[in-house]
Amino acid sequence: MQEIREWRTNLITNYTFNKSDSWLSGFGVGAGLRWQDEAAIGSDLKIEDGSTVPDYDKLYYGPAETNVDAWVTYNTKIFTDQSLQLQLRARNLNSGSGDFIPIKANPDGEVALWRIGAPRYFEFSARFRF
Repeated sequence: MQEIREWRTNLITNYTFNKSDSWLSGFGVGAGLRWQDEAAIGSDLKIEDGSTVPDYDKLYYGPAETNVDAWVTYNTKIFTDQSLQLQLRARNLNSGSGDFIPIKANPDGEVALWRIGAPRYFEFSARFRF
């Protein structure tokens, strides 16, 4: 049951400037959005037939999560059949450093376990095609 999410979705978009866009020719931009519904992180307890069991009618939930990514790409021909693609990506733009996300709750609803959220980071790549 820990961190089970009913819904999640990913959206992504890219745009490449064409030759008629003058100085932007060869450039491209893109963005991505990753959303996850709230997660079940625990439940209350109830007595059933003399035994203490989880009460799944009284669940505790962690927050929904949203992550935003963006990138800039540049493509150029080097020779007739070869091309070079340079890309700068930024991941988790909306994340703060040291975000704590609850992942487990005690039966009284108190958070028992946390995880550190995904950090914001940058990547640069170069791809040579021949």
